[in-house]
Amino acid sequence: MTAADVPFSMYPRTTVVRIRDLMRRCAITHDHAERAALLERLAAELDRAARDLLDNRPAEECGRRELAAGLHGQAGMVRFFAALERRDRARQAFDPAHPRVRYP
Repeated sequence: MTAADVPFSMYPRTTVVRIRDLMRRCAITHDHAERAALLERLAAELDRAARDLLDNRPAEECGRRELAAGLHGQAGMVRFFAALERRDRARQAFDPAHPRVRYP
């Protein structure tokens, strides 16, 4: 069982709502700084979900150890994308050919 095979019903309900909301907000924002901050929060939520899976439960139950490892891996990937957003924002700040776009 991989993280992609696990239905949302296995996640704590409040975690699913927070993760979906953060993903939606990341998709609609155009600001690199805001997207980087949202991605960092998303990574923290994924780490929290992984910890919640392993707390007070046997490791063999439903392949929770594999799922938690997958969630930790996804959190690391999300942090990588947050670093890319910060890098892109820094490059645009100093590149006169590509000025930062400011939205009202």
